[in-house]
Amino acid sequence: VVGVNRRGQVLHLALNLPAVVPYVISKLKDPRLAIRLASRNGLPGAEQPFTEQFEELMKKKKLKDAAVVAADSPAEFLRTRETMDRFASFEGDALMTYLMTVLNRAGRLNEVESIAIGAQVVRSGKAHLLERWVVEDRVTSSEALGDILTHNARGSRTAMTMALAVFIKAEAHNKVVGCLAATGQVQRVWAYAEKVGLKLTKSELVGLAAQVDPRAALMLANTPLSASQNAQHQQIVLAQKKRKSAVDHSAMVDMFMKRGLLKEATSYCLDNLGDDPEDEQDVSLQSKILEANLMNNPQVADAILKQDIWHCFNAHKIAMLCERAGLFEHALELYADV
Repeated sequence: VVGVNRRGQVLHLALNLPAVVPYVISKLKDPRLAIRLASRNGLPGAEQPFTEQFEELMKKKKLKDAAVVAADSPAEFLRTRETMDRFASFEGDALMTYLMTVLNRAGRLNEVESIAIGAQVVRSGKAHLLERWVVEDRVTSSEALGDILTHNARGSRTAMTMALAVFIKAEAHNKVVGCLAATGQVQRVWAYAEKVGLKLTKSELVGLAAQVDPRAALMLANTPLSASQNAQHQQIVLAQKKRKSAVDHSAMVDMFMKRGLLKEATSYCLDNLGDDPEDEQDVSLQSKILEANLMNNPQVADAILKQDIWHCFNAHKIAMLCERAGLFEHALELYADV
């Protein structure tokens, strides 16, 4: 309150908020009123009566009532991971009782509560509830909550779209890239990366997408860059006989191989490598892909060699591996070429 007295002095009066609840408890001797004031207005000073009431109800196993006290606690001081662990220690659906009580009374869950309820509903086959709460903004977005949605997606575009919304709100930029690719929005990946200032190479962006969906990563890897994107990647050089970009193909293949994605690495090389014996990258990667397939999936190596599209690999080494894999015809041909 601001006022002026008869002498012309300006007076500023304000309520000492931290003193309100202690005054009601000590002077008015009305702990119930103190609790109501603290709960409705978020005033400090009622931690002790709240804690005492909560502990008493927990001791009597009146879990629903204890959840109400926690939900109403000022500044959410009882809404912690420790409180959830205590509810989880009881048999049955005690933790879910706590979470639903808080959701209904407070209207929105904090981060740790959101993660916990997300795991609970997904585990019970009710992921649609989590998706609804995300739309209604009744849960707090976080990278962990988005991960719960992606792990449960099982090809569901709706679930992946919800996960994307959560990652965007949580500013989990790396996961946003993966979700955009997984939902077929490959063209938006570059725009998003530029918007939020992600200074990543194409191979690094593909690596992020591979963490969510290897097929989407391959699609992103094979998507040609626009003129402006080329500038960011220090120019793109295209040859007439092969699709080649400023992208480091070796880094791209290494990214796939480190994740055990030989199929995707092979597809990428078949789509992007040329057959130039003067190009060290072509020579190295042709050999690398053929070696890996001969040791892990000889049928694929057999098909590549039958197509007669690559000629820049280490013929002697590939011939020996063909021999070990039982591909004797290819072995003889390659030995003859050496």
